[in-house]
Amino acid sequence: MSPQEQQARTIVLARALEQADPQGKLVALDARKAATLAVLQGLKATGGGAAPSDEQLLALRARRLLDLLPAKNAGPALLERPGLLSSVLVFALPVLALLAGMATDRIADPHRVDLLSLPLLLVVFFNLVMYVLLAALTLMRKPLPGGAVLSRVLGHLEPWLLRQRGTSARVVACFHVLWHPLTHKLLLARCQTVLHLSAAAWGAGIALSLAVRGLSAEYRAGWESTFLDGGQVEQLLEFIFWLPTVVFNLTPITLAEVDALRNFGKAGLAGARWVWMYVGLMALLVVLPRLVLAAWTAGSARSISRQLRVPLEAPYFQSVLADMRCTHLAVGLVFADGAGADADVEASHRARFLRLARSVADDPLAQSLSVSTPEGDLLQWVEEPTDASPVDAVLYMGKAGSAMPEAWSRRPVAVVSVQEMALLWPQWPLICRALARSLNLQTASGWHRLASTLVQRQTQRFDHSMAAVAVYLSAVAAQLEGAKSPEAIARAWDDLFLALQQLHCLDRKTGRALEQTLIGRYATPAVIGAKPAAAASAASGAAVGLAIDASTGFITLGAGAALGALLGAGMGWAAVAWRKKEATADVLVQLTEAALLLYLEFAHTVRVRVGTDDARPAWQTQIAGQVQQRKLGLSSLWLEKEGTNAQPGQTAPAESQQLLRDTVEAVLAALYPEPGPAAPAEIVGRPADF
Repeated sequence: MSPQEQQARTIVLARALEQADPQGKLVALDARKAATLAVLQGLKATGGGAAPSDEQLLALRARRLLDLLPAKNAGPALLERPGLLSSVLVFALPVLALLAGMATDRIADPHRVDLLSLPLLLVVFFNLVMYVLLAALTLMRKPLPGGAVLSRVLGHLEPWLLRQRGTSARVVACFHVLWHPLTHKLLLARCQTVLHLSAAAWGAGIALSLAVRGLSAEYRAGWESTFLDGGQVEQLLEFIFWLPTVVFNLTPITLAEVDALRNFGKAGLAGARWVWMYVGLMALLVVLPRLVLAAWTAGSARSISRQLRVPLEAPYFQSVLADMRCTHLAVGLVFADGAGADADVEASHRARFLRLARSVADDPLAQSLSVSTPEGDLLQWVEEPTDASPVDAVLYMGKAGSAMPEAWSRRPVAVVSVQEMALLWPQWPLICRALARSLNLQTASGWHRLASTLVQRQTQRFDHSMAAVAVYLSAVAAQLEGAKSPEAIARAWDDLFLALQQLHCLDRKTGRALEQTLIGRYATPAVIGAKPAAAASAASGAAVGLAIDASTGFITLGAGAALGALLGAGMGWAAVAWRKKEATADVLVQLTEAALLLYLEFAHTVRVRVGTDDARPAWQTQIAGQVQQRKLGLSSLWLEKEGTNAQPGQTAPAESQQLLRDTVEAVLAALYPEPGPAAPAEIVGRPADF
């Protein structure tokens, strides 16, 4: 078996395993995905070198799948190599033919050599007819009749597959259904080789039976016939023994010799000469030609085996290869806001998109931002056109009308409107759809993995942010139930502020700027709105926050002032109210609103948006409404256990994180609804469209 055949056999067996076991009873579905991932990671780890072919990729994955087969279901694994029975038959049939030829009793009497032995003449005649038939089929380039017969026989395997009940049995049957149509030519060539060897062995056995019996018996030669006379027999024998006579330079047969042997006259002449003529005849007309044909068909079988390939065009293989092909994309970035756009506007768009890209990048601190998957897919953002950095596509963000860089002018372009992006909170799906359409990647598994990674990382950032908020509120609840330390609450707020800053990949300068923005935006009564219980203005809330900063030696770096601004008038009220047991839940609600509003501010910082956000003024109102709806649940999560000593950094309960996620998702669904199916998601064009 050639390496190519072994590789194809392994691939087909893995295909049979997956097709006959779609539920994953023998090898779990997750394990199959893990096998694909392991192959891709292994190729990625090896680094350079020639890329493996599609069949090599399939073989590597198939090998891992078959290694996962449990030992108790080893039946399918045994099919990876030919069975013992077929290997035994290849050697046993010629041996049996040799023994059958040696045991033939009808070729010659133990003491007589019949020159007109009908069985012997039939053996010779049959082989001559077969040679003529094979030569004719070869010249006409027609397949042997056995190929069609074999195909019909193999066609009955599919109903057999349908009748199998056990999973292992279905895998075995499915393998035969898939394997034999693929290798019927190879199987036919090997069957021909065995048949030629068996025929040669049969002829050799006949010759040996004549020669070996001559050691213990004296042959007498002769002939007898009712219809033939001596002249006719002489001509017939000259024809039959012409080849041995010429090859071995024997004395030609004469009429006198033939007449003397008629009816075994004079008890027949010594038969040694005729025995050797029969042996030579069998060697020249049966044994040697059959061995040559066996060698020829064996060589043909080896050639077919080396050229054996699985049908890569089959849907199964196309699906597997699509999962294993990595997608490497370099996407150029162009930002504009129409012809003659202000440079500050373009710079603002660029900075905001780079923040968005950095928040999901593999290395947020890298000069060149990129996203990769464990399978080896890579998406790289290219900011400036250079000869050393060719791109596969261009992401054009803004209005049409600006010139495209010359180096990227012939690349596919995905146009995304900044105004349209500003209406969506999760913005990566819109960008991914635009790129997929521009490059026709809708069915590429590698691209789907990249797009899923972008969305997944954004989702993970959201989940981690909610976990940070939950930890903060847990620490606050512990203080409300215990020491009631404003300084501790301020420090917990500062921890939340820094955690959100890190999760959104913002530097210290951007974080400080956000603090000042919060103080300036929310430290006005018009934004916060009047509260019946408020005893101070929003500005006094910021002042309370500054007092907290001062009381802690400004270790909160101004975050206390931001908290005061977010709480506004409620900050001064909360500073007194938390000393009352009955007001604890209300204080927690106030701080929950402030924490979620802070998250929205951080998340908004890494969004691509226009100068103003129409939905932003409604954030606080929506958050307050959603938190009030969940007030009872929030209170019960953190306040039902008195005496807890939760500290910042502790893992928050899963139910509290889920409650916070539900709250934020409800706010975003109300303010940033997803577009309907009819809404345009993106515009894809060519440079000429600008």
